[in-house]
Amino acid sequence: MTVLTTVAFAQELSRDEVLANLEQTSNNLQDASFLVTGRLIDADTQEFNLEIQVQMIPAENLVRMDFFQPDAVADNVMMVDKDGVYSYNFLTNQITIYSLGDSAAMGGLLPASDSGGSYYFTLNMTELFSGYDVSLEGYEQGLYNLRFTNKVSEGVTLAYIDVFVDETLWLPTQMLFYNPEDSLLAELNIGDYQVDTGLNPDDVRYLDDTAEIIDER
Repeated sequence: MTVLTTVAFAQELSRDEVLANLEQTSNNLQDASFLVTGRLIDADTQEFNLEIQVQMIPAENLVRMDFFQPDAVADNVMMVDKDGVYSYNFLTNQITIYSLGDSAAMGGLLPASDSGGSYYFTLNMTELFSGYDVSLEGYEQGLYNLRFTNKVSEGVTLAYIDVFVDETLWLPTQMLFYNPEDSLLAELNIGDYQVDTGLNPDDVRYLDDTAEIIDER
Protein backbone atom coordinates (compact mmCIF):
# COMPACT_ATOMS: atom_id res chain seq x y z
CA MET A 1 0.00 0.00 0.00
CA THR A 2 1.29 3.44 -0.92
CA VAL A 3 1.42 6.06 1.82
CA LEU A 4 0.07 9.34 0.51
CA THR A 5 2.40 12.25 1.13
CA THR A 6 1.99 15.98 0.71
CA VAL A 7 2.72 17.13 -2.83
CA ALA A 8 3.56 20.67 -1.81
CA PHE A 9 3.56 22.82 1.30
CA ALA A 10 -0.17 23.28 1.61
CA GLN A 11 -0.87 26.24 3.84
CA GLU A 12 -2.42 29.18 1.99
CA LEU A 13 -1.84 27.87 -1.48
CA SER A 14 -3.52 29.45 -4.49
CA ARG A 15 -6.46 27.92 -6.31
CA ASP A 16 -4.23 26.72 -9.15
CA GLU A 17 -1.74 25.14 -6.73
CA VAL A 18 -4.51 23.25 -4.92
CA LEU A 19 -5.93 22.02 -8.23
CA ALA A 20 -2.46 20.99 -9.41
CA ASN A 21 -1.87 18.95 -6.24
CA LEU A 22 -5.26 17.28 -6.61
CA GLU A 23 -4.53 16.45 -10.23
CA GLN A 24 -1.06 15.08 -9.45
CA THR A 25 -2.38 12.81 -6.70
CA SER A 26 -5.25 11.59 -8.88
CA ASN A 27 -3.01 10.96 -11.88
CA ASN A 28 -0.55 8.95 -9.78
CA LEU A 29 -3.18 6.60 -8.34
CA GLN A 30 -3.01 3.00 -9.53
CA ASP A 31 -6.14 2.08 -7.61
CA ALA A 32 -8.21 3.33 -4.69
CA SER A 33 -11.02 2.27 -2.40
CA PHE A 34 -12.97 4.50 -0.03
CA LEU A 35 -16.26 4.82 1.85
CA VAL A 36 -18.83 7.46 0.91
CA THR A 37 -21.37 8.37 3.60
CA GLY A 38 -23.79 11.25 3.92
CA ARG A 39 -27.33 12.18 3.04
CA LEU A 40 -29.55 12.97 0.09
CA ILE A 41 -32.35 15.55 0.28
CA ASP A 42 -35.27 15.36 -2.14
CA ALA A 43 -37.59 18.10 -3.38
CA ASP A 44 -39.87 17.56 -0.37
CA THR A 45 -36.85 18.02 1.99
CA GLN A 46 -37.02 14.36 2.98
CA GLU A 47 -33.56 13.04 3.86
CA PHE A 48 -32.08 9.65 2.99
CA ASN A 49 -28.88 8.29 4.49
CA LEU A 50 -26.17 7.30 2.05
CA GLU A 51 -23.43 4.69 2.41
CA ILE A 52 -21.45 3.38 -0.56
CA GLN A 53 -18.19 1.44 -0.75
CA VAL A 54 -16.25 2.53 -3.84
CA GLN A 55 -13.39 0.81 -5.66
CA MET A 56 -11.68 2.27 -8.69
CA ILE A 57 -8.85 1.49 -11.12
CA PRO A 58 -8.28 4.63 -13.23
CA ALA A 59 -6.12 2.98 -15.92
CA GLU A 60 -8.99 0.57 -16.62
CA ASN A 61 -11.64 3.34 -16.53
CA LEU A 62 -13.22 1.09 -13.92
CA VAL A 63 -15.34 1.97 -10.88
CA ARG A 64 -17.45 -0.24 -8.61
CA MET A 65 -20.01 1.00 -6.07
CA ASP A 66 -21.52 -1.34 -3.47
CA PHE A 67 -24.61 0.26 -1.91
CA PHE A 68 -25.52 -0.18 1.77
CA GLN A 69 -27.82 2.84 2.11
CA PRO A 70 -30.40 4.17 1.22
CA ASP A 71 -32.39 1.09 2.27
CA ALA A 72 -34.20 1.02 -1.08
CA VAL A 73 -30.94 0.16 -2.88
CA ALA A 74 -29.17 -1.83 -0.14
CA ASP A 75 -27.06 -4.68 -1.57
CA ASN A 76 -27.28 -3.26 -5.08
CA VAL A 77 -24.08 -2.81 -7.07
CA MET A 78 -23.14 -0.41 -9.83
CA MET A 79 -20.09 -0.98 -12.01
CA VAL A 80 -18.87 1.49 -14.61
CA ASP A 81 -16.28 0.83 -17.28
CA LYS A 82 -15.52 2.13 -20.76
CA ASP A 83 -18.37 0.06 -22.23
CA GLY A 84 -21.22 1.25 -20.04
CA VAL A 85 -22.94 1.36 -16.66
CA TYR A 86 -23.88 -2.01 -15.16
CA SER A 87 -26.57 -1.77 -12.48
CA TYR A 88 -27.20 -4.91 -10.41
CA ASN A 89 -30.52 -5.13 -8.56
CA PHE A 90 -30.26 -7.53 -5.63
CA LEU A 91 -34.01 -8.05 -5.19
CA THR A 92 -34.71 -8.96 -8.81
CA ASN A 93 -31.30 -10.51 -9.54
CA GLN A 94 -31.05 -8.47 -12.74
CA ILE A 95 -28.22 -6.52 -14.32
CA THR A 96 -29.32 -3.56 -16.44
CA ILE A 97 -26.69 -2.12 -18.77
CA TYR A 98 -26.87 1.57 -19.68
CA SER A 99 -24.83 3.75 -22.00
CA LEU A 100 -22.36 6.08 -20.33
CA GLY A 101 -24.13 9.32 -19.49
CA ASP A 102 -27.63 7.81 -19.66
CA SER A 103 -29.69 9.78 -17.12
CA ALA A 104 -31.57 6.61 -16.15
CA ALA A 105 -28.40 4.88 -14.95
CA MET A 106 -28.38 6.43 -11.48
CA GLY A 107 -32.15 6.37 -11.12
CA GLY A 108 -32.17 9.89 -9.67
CA LEU A 109 -30.02 8.80 -6.75
CA LEU A 110 -27.50 11.64 -7.04
CA PRO A 111 -28.02 15.25 -8.18
CA ALA A 112 -27.98 15.65 -11.94
CA SER A 113 -25.09 17.55 -13.45
CA ASP A 114 -27.17 19.16 -16.25
CA SER A 115 -24.14 18.63 -18.48
CA GLY A 116 -24.87 15.23 -19.96
CA GLY A 117 -21.49 13.92 -18.85
CA SER A 118 -20.37 10.40 -18.09
CA TYR A 119 -21.06 8.73 -14.75
CA TYR A 120 -17.45 7.62 -14.45
CA PHE A 121 -16.15 8.87 -11.11
CA THR A 122 -12.68 10.33 -10.79
CA LEU A 123 -10.88 11.92 -7.85
CA ASN A 124 -9.62 14.64 -10.19
CA MET A 125 -12.18 17.33 -9.38
CA THR A 126 -11.49 19.50 -12.43
CA GLU A 127 -12.21 16.50 -14.64
CA LEU A 128 -15.27 15.44 -12.66
CA PHE A 129 -16.74 18.96 -12.80
CA SER A 130 -15.36 20.01 -16.17
CA GLY A 131 -18.37 22.20 -16.98
CA TYR A 132 -17.93 24.38 -13.90
CA ASP A 133 -15.95 27.46 -12.91
CA VAL A 134 -13.61 26.95 -9.93
CA SER A 135 -12.88 29.31 -7.05
CA LEU A 136 -10.98 28.91 -3.79
CA GLU A 137 -13.37 29.87 -0.97
CA GLY A 138 -11.18 29.33 2.05
CA TYR A 139 -8.71 27.30 4.11
CA GLU A 140 -9.27 26.10 7.67
CA GLN A 141 -7.80 23.32 9.83
CA GLY A 142 -5.98 21.63 6.98
CA LEU A 143 -8.90 21.72 4.54
CA TYR A 144 -9.17 23.76 1.36
CA ASN A 145 -12.67 24.72 0.21
CA LEU A 146 -13.00 24.70 -3.58
CA ARG A 147 -16.27 25.82 -5.13
CA PHE A 148 -17.30 24.47 -8.54
CA THR A 149 -20.01 26.75 -9.98
CA ASN A 150 -22.19 25.73 -12.90
CA LYS A 151 -21.47 27.89 -15.94
CA VAL A 152 -25.14 27.59 -16.88
CA SER A 153 -27.34 29.63 -14.55
CA GLU A 154 -30.82 29.22 -16.04
CA GLY A 155 -33.01 26.16 -15.68
CA VAL A 156 -30.45 24.00 -13.87
CA THR A 157 -30.85 21.64 -10.94
CA LEU A 158 -27.30 21.85 -9.64
CA ALA A 159 -25.86 25.33 -9.11
CA TYR A 160 -22.58 24.68 -7.31
CA ILE A 161 -20.58 22.14 -5.32
CA ASP A 162 -18.34 22.88 -2.36
CA VAL A 163 -15.45 20.41 -2.26
CA PHE A 164 -13.21 20.15 0.81
CA VAL A 165 -9.68 18.89 0.14
CA ASP A 166 -7.37 17.47 2.82
CA GLU A 167 -3.91 19.05 2.62
CA THR A 168 -2.15 15.88 3.79
CA LEU A 169 -3.92 13.53 1.35
CA TRP A 170 -4.62 15.91 -1.54
CA LEU A 171 -7.89 14.07 -1.97
CA PRO A 172 -11.49 15.26 -1.41
CA THR A 173 -13.03 14.47 1.97
CA GLN A 174 -16.42 16.18 1.60
CA MET A 175 -18.66 17.35 -1.25
CA LEU A 176 -21.76 19.52 -0.73
CA PHE A 177 -24.21 19.92 -3.64
CA TYR A 178 -26.50 22.98 -3.80
CA ASN A 179 -29.37 24.06 -6.03
CA PRO A 180 -29.85 27.62 -7.36
CA GLU A 181 -31.77 28.55 -4.19
CA ASP A 182 -28.72 27.61 -2.06
CA SER A 183 -30.57 24.61 -0.62
CA LEU A 184 -28.50 21.52 0.07
CA LEU A 185 -29.20 18.60 -2.30
CA ALA A 186 -26.59 16.13 -1.07
CA GLU A 187 -23.77 15.81 1.43
CA LEU A 188 -21.06 13.28 0.60
CA ASN A 189 -18.33 12.49 3.13
CA ILE A 190 -15.40 10.52 1.74
CA GLY A 191 -13.06 8.59 4.01
CA ASP A 192 -11.29 5.33 4.81
CA TYR A 193 -9.03 5.85 1.79
CA GLN A 194 -6.83 2.94 0.75
CA VAL A 195 -4.69 3.48 -2.33
CA ASP A 196 -2.45 1.34 -4.54
CA THR A 197 -3.33 -1.93 -2.83
CA GLY A 198 -3.26 -3.93 -6.05
CA LEU A 199 -6.98 -4.24 -6.74
CA ASN A 200 -7.78 -7.01 -9.23
CA PRO A 201 -9.87 -5.67 -12.18
CA ASP A 202 -11.75 -8.97 -12.44
CA ASP A 203 -12.81 -8.69 -8.79
CA VAL A 204 -13.91 -5.09 -9.26
CA ARG A 205 -15.94 -6.03 -12.35
CA TYR A 206 -17.57 -9.10 -10.84
CA LEU A 207 -21.38 -9.17 -10.74
CA ASP A 208 -23.63 -12.14 -9.99
CA ASP A 209 -23.22 -14.47 -12.97
CA THR A 210 -26.70 -15.94 -12.40
CA ALA A 211 -28.39 -12.55 -12.93
CA GLU A 212 -30.65 -11.80 -15.90
CA ILE A 213 -29.07 -9.28 -18.31
CA ILE A 214 -31.15 -6.36 -19.62
CA ASP A 215 -29.22 -4.28 -22.15
CA GLU A 216 -30.63 -0.75 -22.52
CA ARG A 217 -27.76 0.73 -24.53
